Amino acid sequence: MENGNRARTPRLRVCVIGAGVSGLAAAKIFREEGHEVTVFERSDQLGGVWHPHRAYAGLTTQTPGDQYAFSDFPTPANYPDWPSASHVQAYLRAYAERFGVAPLIRYRSTVVHAAPHTEGKPTWSVTVDGPQGRSVHACDFLLVCNGIFCVPHLPELPGVRRFAAAGGTVRHTSACGSAELFRGKRVVVVGFGKSAMDIAAVAAPRAEKVHLVVRRAVWTVPRFFGGLVHIRHVCTSRLWESLMPARSPGRPRLEAGRRRLLSVLWRGLELLFSCQFGLWGSRLRPAHRFRDQVASGFQVAPEALFRLIRAGRIEVHRAGADAFTPEGVVLSDGRVLGADVVVFGTGYRQELSFLDPALSGKIVDAEGRYRLYRCLVSPEVPGLGFVGYNSSLFTPTTSELGARWLAAHAAGRISLPSPMEMNRAIDAELLTGKTVRPLSGRFSGIHVVPYTYSYLDALRKDLKMLRPAHKVSGMCHYFKAFSPHDYAPGPAGRGPAREKR
Repeated sequence: MENGNRARTPRLRVCVIGAGVSGLAAAKIFREEGHEVTVFERSDQLGGVWHPHRAYAGLTTQTPGDQYAFSDFPTPANYPDWPSASHVQAYLRAYAERFGVAPLIRYRSTVVHAAPHTEGKPTWSVTVDGPQGRSVHACDFLLVCNGIFCVPHLPELPGVRRFAAAGGTVRHTSACGSAELFRGKRVVVVGFGKSAMDIAAVAAPRAEKVHLVVRRAVWTVPRFFGGLVHIRHVCTSRLWESLMPARSPGRPRLEAGRRRLLSVLWRGLELLFSCQFGLWGSRLRPAHRFRDQVASGFQVAPEALFRLIRAGRIEVHRAGADAFTPEGVVLSDGRVLGADVVVFGTGYRQELSFLDPALSGKIVDAEGRYRLYRCLVSPEVPGLGFVGYNSSLFTPTTSELGARWLAAHAAGRISLPSPMEMNRAIDAELLTGKTVRPLSGRFSGIHVVPYTYSYLDALRKDLKMLRPAHKVSGMCHYFKAFSPHDYAPGPAGRGPAREKR
């Protein structure tokens, strides 16, 4: 990946779909490789989920700001531990300016169709609706960076039009940009993901009444374990990952002993969370064990949420939302909640609507699972890469390293296995998802959590990158908190992952 290699790399025309975290990383890295890059962004600003019109009131990062950063561009030292959406968008704007990506972005430009053709050499024809009308662009490599939070999922429940006609408001969490929406209103929040929890906590001090409707409770973790230990020292180290269920069977006797020890650990964490959040007797205590969820994902709870629940400012209902009446929401247990504003924290769906069904069918299987080798390329469709679909708690880093992998692949510096071997690896990964991570379907998109280190190590091995830049060794290596700087290219020792700019 040094200059000598880049000098021999043919200049490619590269189209990037999306100017969020992953799209900016991809554009920056392919531009550094000397390619001609164009970024198509359907909105009027960069940022993706951090865009001011998509970021809901109270949105913050789920991981500390110095960990939610690119390897060579630390977050400002004056940022809070959990930066807000406006902080993150300002950071992304600065990143785009610093690395020459900003001039490459075409705003209000929606990719409506993309098709490969093989006249001469494999290329893509990309059709875009933009401010000047429809245009067609040719490129040699197409990067899909619309992410796992692409299209908000808003259920169409019976009676919603009558509710709206009577003056009610129905929103997805991504359309709740101002907390004033809730002032003096009866608010019903549906869901128990991060966005639903955040909205309930933001609405409670302002609303007349807040109802939180939860069909299935999941385990949430605090920012400070026991009110004392920062989450970075618990859940962001290699030690934490090493405690996860084994992805392949080991020696039966050792595995049985390990499971018994871990069972005690997970049970202890359940007790801690139950005491810290006041879950004893609560409608929010999950029916499943934390050990069954830990390998699939978790949310970090807003600091105020459970305090507001205990204070009666938020009333919890273990049910689903089945329908609307002109006065409110009908729950699956038959109760009717009076409401002025109903907010759905029901996640997002990924889509490839710009690809022909025959083509997208090679990428997404009948169960809606993406068949991507290394979460980056399809064995069946050349010249196409996905960035940001390797989602983790450290999205800037996984997106950045994924983009470096794709740039090396496009330049022929990575020798891929045969399509048969790649499909075999994908099958094994999907099987692991079913057996080791049985609850992963409750969390958005395809993701590498909690095996982020293993995933990044595999990319680094493919790229023949040096060992991480940290200076610890031995067992201390396992206790070190995650740092984006450890995955920066080039020599080690270029400074901390967070510094004042």
